[in-house]
Amino acid sequence: MQPPGGVYKYEEIVTRMLTQLRDEGTLTDVNPGSVTRTLVEAFSRELAEAHARLALIYEMGYIDTATGESLDFLVALLGQQRIDGLQVVGEAVFARAPRVAGLVTIPEGTQLNALTATGTARYKTAREAELQAGQTTVTVPILADVAEGEEPSAHILPSGGEWEVNQKVPLAGIDSVKIPRPTALRGYRETDADLRKRVKGLIDAAGGGTLKAMERAILGTGHAKGVVFRDANSDGLPKLQPGMLEAVIDGDLAVPGAYEAIRDAINQAKGPGILVSVRGITSKSLAVQLKILPTAPDLSVSRRQSLRRSIEQTVQGAIEALKVGEKLLWNPLQAKVLSIDGVLDILEDSAVLIDGAAVPLTREIPAGELSPLTRLVVPADSPAVTVIFDGEATIQLRLWASVTPDPTTQAAIARAVEELLANKTGSLTYDEVIAAAKGAQGGNVLDGATVVIQLIDRLGGGEVELNPGFPVYNLGPDDQLEPHPDGPVWGELPS
Repeated sequence: MQPPGGVYKYEEIVTRMLTQLRDEGTLTDVNPGSVTRTLVEAFSRELAEAHARLALIYEMGYIDTATGESLDFLVALLGQQRIDGLQVVGEAVFARAPRVAGLVTIPEGTQLNALTATGTARYKTAREAELQAGQTTVTVPILADVAEGEEPSAHILPSGGEWEVNQKVPLAGIDSVKIPRPTALRGYRETDADLRKRVKGLIDAAGGGTLKAMERAILGTGHAKGVVFRDANSDGLPKLQPGMLEAVIDGDLAVPGAYEAIRDAINQAKGPGILVSVRGITSKSLAVQLKILPTAPDLSVSRRQSLRRSIEQTVQGAIEALKVGEKLLWNPLQAKVLSIDGVLDILEDSAVLIDGAAVPLTREIPAGELSPLTRLVVPADSPAVTVIFDGEATIQLRLWASVTPDPTTQAAIARAVEELLANKTGSLTYDEVIAAAKGAQGGNVLDGATVVIQLIDRLGGGEVELNPGFPVYNLGPDDQLEPHPDGPVWGELPS
């Protein structure tokens, strides 16, 4: 930040004064060592230092540039002071909800309550964290500020187990939160950067009626990853009238309580006389079908599955990392896939589907226009990434059951079916899949349940369902069996 008129450096002042003296013709000897030159240089140094001091004083009057004690005096005008005391610190483990497969964001400052024998210990997350696609848990640092005169033990969790945590505002995509280890007391002094961030946030929130205040309120609900505001001057439909504002939410408004929480946050933060409507972003499903030439011609079943998963996770992660209105860049995506150990080339039979329709593989996907309020997402009802190796015909198996076992049993059944498929050739029968599933630990939960075995030909041969009336599927000589990447489906049957 520069004060009005800028900051003059020593060399600039010397040059300007000597030029002025020569132009006026009063003192003409301005060579180094002359009396005139010596006086000019001495005066210029003092003037340059005065400019620097004044610039520093000027910067100390703004939150963005003030430091140290000057920043303390500045925020004191707003009734705030630097946190300089004790904190209780620890870690919390956030676990993904079973049916959520994509990116899950955990905002900084997420409020957590842990029930103890003496009451409730209240914490907040110390930084933002993300659960990437395929990642089931993430560990996030947490802290609790100890107020002056407050007993620190109210926030300290002792050794002897882990604690279930209640989320003050439930986060979409998070199933549970636990604090696995004891928390500890430490001294803490708020840095200049943290103090600026906290005070500027208070200013934004207290202002009310500003877009920044509403944005912070919406993001604070934990139900939105981002928000775009539209008004009467914005392009696109619907066309808004003066005094109307539309908040387009980058989040799942179908989550129970999400719309209501966002609506309440807006009502508390918006100014009077403003009508604010809420809607979600539009989305286009983007699926990628890759035909891969591996570096080794004869891959083992386990190596084939490992390589397939690496490619799928790489591509799906690239799709889920896209922001609203952002296209997928094909060349960088191609480079990421080719950098995976075991991939030699991506063959021409590969394709990209937008809302089920094939589009050319160009520099940007989709090649046409993408609305600034549209997000490319992975399909909800089919794999986002299909990987086929050259010369391979792959059949996916998916088990559907009308019961919902506990997570341990679910994993055991899925693992038993996967082991059955690993080296299966010739034919596959309904009975042997059922026997493998029921033979897993806890698999007797399937007794009496309706079970459907769905086979999906990934080369476009359609779908087949194995059942007692159609009990055998004959495999071709090149067919490879593998489990569906999303695993079994529990509690619902295909229509």
